[in-house]
Amino acid sequence: MSRRSGSSTALRLRIGSSRRRDLAWRALGVAAAALQGELVYLGYAFLALLLTPPLAWILWQLRRAALEGAVLVWDRGGWLLERDGTRSVVVLAACNARFAGAVYLDLREPPRGCRCGGWLFADCVEAREMRRLRVRLALAATGA
Repeated sequence: MSRRSGSSTALRLRIGSSRRRDLAWRALGVAAAALQGELVYLGYAFLALLLTPPLAWILWQLRRAALEGAVLVWDRGGWLLERDGTRSVVVLAACNARFAGAVYLDLREPPRGCRCGGWLFADCVEAREMRRLRVRLALAATGA
């Protein structure tokens, strides 16, 4: 890119519901239940009990869809999150992840320090905007 990343064109990401997220949640829930059942069957009931809280937390994180209905905006070198009629400045944390069919965004609101973020699956945003988001995240990871 010949221009600095802060001066690149705006990105406006409308985040909708995701059928893939729902399917992943169901599949992970079935797999977790099968794993725990197998552990109990093999005589490792205590291990199954220890795994319950982290598995429940992972399932809750996947299901909560914190960004559904929000609009994520990149403009003039900064991120804005529009949700429930309010706009707030957000900062991308360092633990964002890009996968083939999904992106995990970890966003923080600087004044309050609260975290908001979640999984964006390929079917909850337009394909063109998802590609632009991936490029933006790649540039942010390189410090550009």
